[in-house]
Amino acid sequence: MPYCYLVAIDETGSFEKQSKKVSREKEKASKVGGVVFKDPRNQIVHNRMDHVLNQWNISHPRSIVERIEEIHYFPMRGVRWDDSENLSVTPEEGVELTNELVRELLSLEEFSMAFVSSGFPPFFVNEQQAYGEILRTTLWGLFSEKLPLKEGDIVNVMIGPRSQAKGAFGVWKPADYDFYYEFLMKQLEKEFQPLAQQKKIEIKLECDTRKVVKKAEVLAADLFLGNEKTRDIKDVKYCKISFQDYYWPALGMNPVEEIVKSYENGNCRPIMAFSRLLHLYALQCLKEEKNAISVLPKAKRILKAIAQEEMEMEEFVSFLDKTLENLIVSRAEASENMKMAEIYCQTLLNLYPLESGQENPLILRMQEVLMRQQIAIESHKGSIENNAGKYLEEYRGFFATHKEILYPTIGERLLHHLDMELKAVQVSHFNNYNFAEVEKILEPHYKRYKETYRKFLGKEKDSTFGKLSGTLGQANAFLYGMNREEYAYYELAAEQLQEDTENFVPHTEMWNIGMHYRIHLELSRQENPRHYPQDKMPWQNALELMKSLFDHQRLTPNNLLGWGIKNASTFDLALILKFLSYYHHYVSPSLIESTESLDALCQHISNKNWPWYPSCHIWKWALYLAYSTGNQDCIEKALSLIQPYTEGHFTLKTIEIPLLLLQCLAKSQNPKPVLQTLNDLSQTQPFFRDFLAHTPWQTTLSSESCKGWDIWNIVTMLPFYYG
Repeated sequence: MPYCYLVAIDETGSFEKQSKKVSREKEKASKVGGVVFKDPRNQIVHNRMDHVLNQWNISHPRSIVERIEEIHYFPMRGVRWDDSENLSVTPEEGVELTNELVRELLSLEEFSMAFVSSGFPPFFVNEQQAYGEILRTTLWGLFSEKLPLKEGDIVNVMIGPRSQAKGAFGVWKPADYDFYYEFLMKQLEKEFQPLAQQKKIEIKLECDTRKVVKKAEVLAADLFLGNEKTRDIKDVKYCKISFQDYYWPALGMNPVEEIVKSYENGNCRPIMAFSRLLHLYALQCLKEEKNAISVLPKAKRILKAIAQEEMEMEEFVSFLDKTLENLIVSRAEASENMKMAEIYCQTLLNLYPLESGQENPLILRMQEVLMRQQIAIESHKGSIENNAGKYLEEYRGFFATHKEILYPTIGERLLHHLDMELKAVQVSHFNNYNFAEVEKILEPHYKRYKETYRKFLGKEKDSTFGKLSGTLGQANAFLYGMNREEYAYYELAAEQLQEDTENFVPHTEMWNIGMHYRIHLELSRQENPRHYPQDKMPWQNALELMKSLFDHQRLTPNNLLGWGIKNASTFDLALILKFLSYYHHYVSPSLIESTESLDALCQHISNKNWPWYPSCHIWKWALYLAYSTGNQDCIEKALSLIQPYTEGHFTLKTIEIPLLLLQCLAKSQNPKPVLQTLNDLSQTQPFFRDFLAHTPWQTTLSSESCKGWDIWNIVTMLPFYYG
């Protein structure tokens, strides 16, 4: 017997991609989701919600809610949007009422499932494009697999529209609201038609903005989507629909042809068509598919069409810059992201080589973006064996030739020149560990900038000054880590890193990096008791900074690990474990008493697809805590999961050395090969040569047996951030 399914969908979040302006948490919070009812009786959802509301009004005569249209999950709980009404219920009453509504809807015999999207588009043009892509992919996941659809079934979809979208890049609002959603619904129905024919089902999409927003089913979707975030009603099981799993299947059996066909029919904008082809090509390259190159001629044709239209090209260059930046920023989440960025750059430079005499500012701007991001990719490989220096010289030549077109004013050129010097320092000195040279190069720029630009800006945020002071602060922090008797390095680093974080919006990428360095700096200071008063220890400063970094004021050494396992990214979790190790070593040896938290940590990391760097930091500190607490099971589990370094990883080879030593200690193997590696590095890398001269570890590690090794010396042998 055929069934009729009613799918109600709402959205939450800004649909902004993580960037220097947008936090990772904000990207993750952007979702669509809702609820499915199977063969719902006429008005059953409306009637049941109305019944709950009537009961509420009888028992709460001073907090009456007159219409179910007033019920929105978060506004009822005290979170007010700009246009939300002043409701008569208190936030506490709002929590009670929304929870009761979710329970009541969950108890309906027609209730089939609650669902929510997971993931974000790999390429990003604007917030509304991201919303459309996530909506389309989520619907495809429902229609193709998640719903048990059979021949003759009917699926009615009600979509709660976005009235407007506020984000870091302004406000999106369609000129003709109703026309926009009418067009979107027709486009989606057209895309789902082949699937409907194949399954012999009927799919109807509705997004009449004058009617749908008032329908009880869409309000129910809002309630279930809100509960997915708070998890107040834990009985609700959510079906997660992954963007990654359903994006390409949603484009058909032959995605390349479907993308080109959709572009030629005018159903897909050139930028979206090209970005899809480029991303598909990069995925095929990663999988080493032989026919990957067949995508390029089609992509090149669309790119040429984009270049002919000024507005399209301007938007494309902005999209390209943000996409590459996002891939580099998210390199710690998945190892393939950096490789994808590298493929993007190389492919576009080959597809559209720069012609001599080119004076089109947008073509030049695209080349500039590609060359600049290419340097960033190479320098983040974390090895002195890369092409960053070569690319930097090519970029300098390009800039010298085209700077008047790219940056018409002297002020713009000066700022860009400064930015280029910062990149050069990162490439030539940080990767070679020549931190002392960084101050000599940047100190004059720093003073001059402070004397000229800063005095006109007052207290306004200035990202250029933030990057300048941050780079200097990082260098001085490294120097303090290597020369802990020199307190002047700490004072300089602390002042400059504070200037760094003050010039960026909290919880964005650059601010997060600055906060990480400030926490590492405080932990370095913990190792020298002469550099701090006993009533205010550095670990306390580090904990306060972490509360700000994670926006969680109730964090303590006792609940930090549990919180980190549930919420932290790779870099954040490594930082948490480092803090706990310092706290364990200097303050409270009995901190990690339960083995359960360490076992949960090992299980958590083993379930993640995190790249070797920075997860190697997590393993190092996890092993230290396991050794210190005698958790042999955790040691064995961790060592079995550690992957050996292979060429091509974006990592620093030197970071692996403490892990090798810990492996020697665990297995009581002969440490001679490791010690020989250390000796070789001290001959070839200035950092190791200078560092080893100031470090006492070699006196405790130089014996042929590992019995006398000091484990704290091992885990702290690399200074500061790399340690």
